[in-house]
This record gives sequence, C-alpha cells and structure tokens, in this order.
Amino acid sequence: MSALANLQQVLQTHIMGEDEPILNLLVSPVRGTVHERLAVYSNAYDWRLIDALHQEYGLLAKLLGDEAFMELAQAFIDVYPSKFYSIAKFSEPLVQFLTEYAPYSETLYLSELTQLIKALIRSLEAADAPCLNFEGLAHVSEQNWPSLCFTFHPSVQYFSFNYNSYAIWQALVQEKPLPEVQLTKSHCVVWRKGIQSYAVALTVAEALVLTRLMQGFCFADVCEAVYDKGFKQEAQAANFVANLLANWLDNHLFSEVKRS
Repeated sequence: MSALANLQQVLQTHIMGEDEPILNLLVSPVRGTVHERLAVYSNAYDWRLIDALHQEYGLLAKLLGDEAFMELAQAFIDVYPSKFYSIAKFSEPLVQFLTEYAPYSETLYLSELTQLIKALIRSLEAADAPCLNFEGLAHVSEQNWPSLCFTFHPSVQYFSFNYNSYAIWQALVQEKPLPEVQLTKSHCVVWRKGIQSYAVALTVAEALVLTRLMQGFCFADVCEAVYDKGFKQEAQAANFVANLLANWLDNHLFSEVKRS
C-alpha cells in the first residue's frame, strides 16, 4: 500500500470513530490545531449520516421536530457507528436502538413507527415475483377451494403493534392532527403494488386471516379459525374470508396458489 493510500485508510478509520494513530502522520496547520482540522471531517461525516437518516425517516423527524431528531440521530450514531457502504444497512439497528436506549425506550411507539416506516422502504426493495390475479383462480373448481393455500408476494409484511402506531403514521402522512398515543393493540399490513408501497390497518379478524394464510393454512382451516372467533354461521365466515381474499388479490398481495 502506498503512503497516500495508507494515510487515506487511517483517516477514514479515524473519521468512523475507531482509534487510529493518525496524529503522527499529519503536519500541524498554520492556523488552528490538528484536532480542529480533523473535527471538520468527522463532523461533516456525522452530518451526512444524520441527513441520510432524515431523508429515510422524515416522518419521525416530523413527529419529534428537527432538533430532537438530530439528538436522536447523533445518539444512534454514537451507539451504532456506520460500518457499511449502504445507508440502508447503516439504519437497520435504529428500531433496536429505540427499543433499548433511554429515553426512547420509554416511548416504545417510536420504535413501532420506525418499523412501519422501514417496512414501506423494504417493500420497495423486495424481490420481484408474479402477482396472482382472478384469472389465475378461474380454473379452480368449487370442490377444490377448501384445500387452497396462498403464497404472499415477497413485499408483504405484517405487524402487530402494542400502540396506535398506525394511526399516528397515517396522521403524519395525511398531515392531520396527531391522535393521542394510546396503549392499544393494532394490526397492519405493508406491501408493494407496482412501484408504490402501501400500509393498511387490519381488524382483528382480518389479521387472523392474514397470519393463518402466512403460516400455510388452507382456505378451509382459515374459515374455521374465523368462525371460531365469533361468526354465527360457517357460510358467513367463508364469505368474509372469500371477500378478503378478493380484495387482496386485487391489490397484488398474493404470488401463487396451490393445493395442500
């Protein structure tokens, strides 16, 4: 390695927060100190990371305010300094940070909101796959429906939150007054249709259908589970599941169907 390449490597390591004997490789400046000059690069690096987080989690910044978000971002960088070329990889531990480190761990709805924001980004990055449509089910005979199992598109993600985090996210997106934070169970699904990501709230019954299908249960088993949760008639439960499947088919949540 050349002397210049070695110096660049040492400087990069120093900027990224790791101990490195760099001072003896630098000449004292005419004005100021070596420490001050190095801080220019280190601070600029942190600012770029903070700006990248702001670009990715703009809704979180909108909720907290820019000053509070900057404090959060700097605290996150101190705990999880970047070791990746990809900003997506760098921001991965943010949910864990918000869950484990005070004062953010005292307001856990922030980590749930962050999960939702990240999920929308991941849905756009998810692998391509065929989208099942109504024509793909046209050949299925009525007697075979009970044994049908559905495979979800790779972009589909399900969340069960302990707070009304989806309602907070929705208010931020729609620029409406924020609801009061409530400790209440909520469910939502995130997916990609075309080049657009979506997030939709689910009722308890809808969440039950989604999770059972994700676990590989067939149509008949899902209908039975829904019926056991309070539907008065088996036909009513089957109609509920069928209508939900039709909606999800129309929105490209499924990739394929097969018989169990």
